[in-house]
Amino acid sequence: MIPVLATAALVVIVTAMLTGHIAHPRRITATTPGTAAEDRAAIEEHDMPKPPPEPDFVRFPALAVACPTCGSQPGQLCTSHSGTRQRRHDVHQTRTAAWRAAQQTRSTQ
Repeated sequence: MIPVLATAALVVIVTAMLTGHIAHPRRITATTPGTAAEDRAAIEEHDMPKPPPEPDFVRFPALAVACPTCGSQPGQLCTSHSGTRQRRHDVHQTRTAAWRAAQQTRSTQ
């Protein structure tokens, strides 16, 4: 009976940790709480470092050509909503098609 209860308790604790309902033990400091900045620094100390972001031209090779849809120049991100916001996660399909056409033209010459 005791192993069943221990297993059930472990499942509840792990589930709560994964869903964020309780803090991960590594992130609990053993000292008395300090200022908010000190607490954040202690938490960030244990976080994995983030890799530097890739340049846009690596993620979007279609940036080598101008976009026929929004008019963005080569090297600039496409814009959406009448040019008020940059599209940071993709480019227009017409720009990708123009880039592919330019690649095919270059490869046949």
